This record gives sequence, C-alpha cells and structure tokens, in this order.
Amino acid sequence: KFSSQPVKSVSVKVEVELPEGVRTVWSPSHEVDVTRHGPKRAVAGFEAKDVRPDTDFQLFVAPSTGSEVAAHVLAYREPGEAEGSFLLVLSPARELSAEKVVRKDVVFVLDTSGSMAERGKLEQAKRALSFCLKNLNDGDRFEVVRFSTEAEPLFGRLVAAGKANVEKADAFVGGLKPLGGTAIEDALLSALEPLKEQGEAGRPYNVVFLTDGRPTVGTTGDDAIVGSVGKARGGRTVRVFSFGVGTDVNTHLLDRLSESTRAASRYVLPGQDLEIALSGFFSKISDPVLAGPRLRVGGSVRVTKLAPPELPDLFKGEEVVVLGRYSGSGEATLTLDGTVNGAPRRFTWTATFPDRALENDFVPRLWATRRVGWLLDRIRLDGESAELRGEATDLARRYGIVTPWTSYLVLEDESRRNVPASARTVQAPAGDDRGRAAAGAMYRAAREEKSGGAAVASAQSVAALKSAVSAEAPSVANDLALGSAGGAPDAPARDARQLVAAQAARWVNGRTFWQNGKAWVDAQVQGRKGARTRQVKFGSAEYDALLGRHPEAAPWLALGRNVQLVLGGEVVEVVE
Repeated sequence: KFSSQPVKSVSVKVEVELPEGVRTVWSPSHEVDVTRHGPKRAVAGFEAKDVRPDTDFQLFVAPSTGSEVAAHVLAYREPGEAEGSFLLVLSPARELSAEKVVRKDVVFVLDTSGSMAERGKLEQAKRALSFCLKNLNDGDRFEVVRFSTEAEPLFGRLVAAGKANVEKADAFVGGLKPLGGTAIEDALLSALEPLKEQGEAGRPYNVVFLTDGRPTVGTTGDDAIVGSVGKARGGRTVRVFSFGVGTDVNTHLLDRLSESTRAASRYVLPGQDLEIALSGFFSKISDPVLAGPRLRVGGSVRVTKLAPPELPDLFKGEEVVVLGRYSGSGEATLTLDGTVNGAPRRFTWTATFPDRALENDFVPRLWATRRVGWLLDRIRLDGESAELRGEATDLARRYGIVTPWTSYLVLEDESRRNVPASARTVQAPAGDDRGRAAAGAMYRAAREEKSGGAAVASAQSVAALKSAVSAEAPSVANDLALGSAGGAPDAPARDARQLVAAQAARWVNGRTFWQNGKAWVDAQVQGRKGARTRQVKFGSAEYDALLGRHPEAAPWLALGRNVQLVLGGEVVEVVE
C-alpha cells in the first residue's frame, strides 16, 4: 500500500544463487548495488531514507546459458494497440578466455594546460592514467598524447602494451607539468594520426580524451572541430570517450564528439575524485567482447525508435539494455553482428513479441524516459523544432516523466491550448509562477550555455534520462539538474525544485495519472476532446457495476475517491 507519510528507512537485500551461474541481476524499479561472489552467487542491495514508496521492488535474474552473449526480451502491449514496447537485455559472459576478449587500440589524450594545476586535477589525472596503463591487456596497443598550447605524442605511433612501453609511458605521464593553453583540435587529430597507418578493420580504436577547459588555441568552433575529427576518421570505427573535468568545459563539444562516435561523455565536478571516476570507467571498457555490434529483428515484427539508436560495443560482464517500440506480433529472430579480433561474429536468438502482454508495465515508461532524454538532447545540441518539442511534451505527459524541462513544456503546451483547469496535468504550486519561469530559464540555458555549472548539470541530467535502466532515472536527473553542479542560483533552483515537487504522477497498470487538486486525472483524458463524460458517485451501485464491467480499472480506481479516466471510449469522472 502507498504510505501517507515518508518511511524513515527502507532496506532490501536479495541474495541470489544459481547452480548454473548468475548472468544478469537487474532492477527496473530501483537503483541497486550488485556485488558478485564468484560466477554462481550475487547480492543485490537497496537502501533509502525518508521515502514515499510508490512502486514494488522488482529484481530480474537471468541464469548463465553458456553462450558468450545472452539475450532476454520483455514486452508490454495493451489489447488493440497498434504498437507495443519491448526491452532487450544483452548480457556478455562474465568469464571469457583471453582469445575471446577483443584486442584494442587506446590513445590516452591528457590536457596539461595551466588550469589543470587547480585543485590538484593534473595529479589526480596522472594517477588515474597510470592505473589505466597498467591495466591494458596483452595484445592491446596504445599511445599517450599530452596537449596544452600544442599536442605532443609520446611514441608517434601505436605500441604494444608490453612492460617496457608501459613503464616508459608511466614515467612520461608522471613528469607532466601544467602549462599553456588548450589546443583541442590539435590534440584530437594527433590522437587519430596512427589510425592512418596502423588502424585495423574490426579492431576497436578508442580515444580517452580528458580536458578541463574549452578550446583556446587553434580552431575553437564546435562544428569545425567535430568536422575535422569526422574527416580524420575517414569512415573508420573510432570511439571518443570524453572526460570533462570541472565546469569550464564545452559540454556541447564533448557530447557531440562522443555521440558521433557511439561512445559516452563523463563529467567530474569540483570536489569529486577524478582518479576514481577515470579508473572505474576504464575498468568497465577494458575487456571488449564484440566490436561494432549491429542488431536486426527478422520475421513479422518491426522495431522502431530504439534507445540507444545505435548499440555501443559490448564489454565483458556489462549488460546493454535496449528499449524500443514494435509493431506486428509473433516469434521473431534477433541477429547481432559484430567482430571479434577482426573476425566477423554472429549471435542469433528467437524471441516472442506478443499482441497482448500486461505483466511488464514498467517497459513503456522506461522506453519513454530514454526517448524524452534523447529528444531533449537533440534540442540541446541541435536546436529546437516543433516536432522535437511536441514529441517530448506528449511523452512526458503520457508517461509521467517529471523534470524541470518537461514540466515547463507541458505547462506551456496546456496554456497555449487552453486546457480546462480541471483536466490539466502539470500544476504551478499555489498559483506561483516563479517555478515556471525558473524551469523555462533552465530549458533555454540548456540550449544556449555550453560551459559553466548549469551547462554541466544539463548534460549530466539529460544523460541520466537517455541511459535510464530503472524507474528512478527522472529523480536522479532532477538531482543532477537542480544543484549537483552548482550552476543555477539558489532562488531559481529552489523555485524549479518546488515546481517539480508539486507534480504528483502515478504510473499504474500501464497509464499515468496526474494529481489535480483532490482528483487523479488520467493522462489520456486530454486526448478525448468531445468524448462523452459520465459522472459516477464513488461507492454507488453504478460504481460497482462499472468495476464489474471493467475489472482492469481496479488499480486506477484504487487511487482515490476522485478519479477521471478513459473507459470504453468515454470519460468517466468518479466523484465523492
């Protein structure tokens, strides 16, 4: 049952043991910590204080299958709907022989400009880079490029990750000093130079790019730098993993570089430990098992709007969660193509995409969360359009995705369409318009500000939505947007947080209900303009008869004594 008061402390511990081995442990409802004790046992934990529990704790566990990569599909589709939503978990094995781990090329690019002296950033970076060098695999090749006013490669080519080369690189990194400007284009082009002579088809070429500033030397325009990198790649597969240190970085540039190469960006805020962040990241990508993966779905099923749109490389022990929409139904063939050490590899599975499936109702909302994050990122990096804004607004309202940006978009949309106050979803707290103004300022700042605390907060927040793997992603995104980067002034940030806190949305049995005063309003009501509205008294004989005809409505009617919802093509308004 829902709790009217916050629960002081909630703690969940789940111990999993399977004789065939544990492949996947994952929660779509809560952010859990998973600790593994060998191949057959794992422990999942969740802990929180002062929370209002509004969803069941769910944990999915998949056994090991013996395959190098396992696939599991979960689907949700309401009867009569043209499309359903699906979730695909790709799980590489946690234990692989050395020959099944993909050999890779890595170029470490380290900013040594004068600003890296602040707060010991360079010293942390040097220790983290030393960890990365010592954790290269046999068969890997690497290079180190340091840059400030100009770029300086250590070897001038890729070299084998043997003891002598690693020790030489470690000594080189240990002697670096913070001096000069920030020549980002020169650094990236130097990092891609070995690709011309030494690049091998099917072998991952990763650039780990670390900077604390914006380009100040040479080419400084975002478009020009991204274009230069694209030209230097020449159509070959390169991944640029960007690390922004502090808040003076150009987030639009770093995110565009990573996105265009199917990689990822990370931001390390002042006071956070860069050494832990970089070494932890490198540990995750140190053992690739499938490079350049491509997914195809065959049969009578068509999939669209995948999130992510393109798959990242698969790494040992790291699940990849893919969400999307599907039309058609029945059994389908999933084919995953990629390369292992230059040789093509193919994995094939069969999965069922049903025309009716109601047990996994978290799937469509999780897909919508990622889709909204992707749409907001397109607005942030490429500029606003009516199509992007409209789709983000509709999805946020339909699936109850509450952030400062979506709250602002829905408020503006419903004001423009003169939606009656009783049917509105997003509410301004106590008629106060300051939250709306603050959220609007944050929305505009995400598009216009590339550097600074607000820009980093926007980048982190949108990334949390794009990579959502649990229902808690919007809350995580809001915490990042409303204070973790220290970008927004206290008063506007507080006003925007109050606006978000004023929105009460419940995702129940495949539908979103928004609280409007005493009533819970089905998000589908607005789309039924002109439909017949029937008022039913709570607890009356007509109410009981309604529930008898529509048993699927029981979870919706359980929200309270004042509920507006769509049933059987009409709008039903339950009143006390």
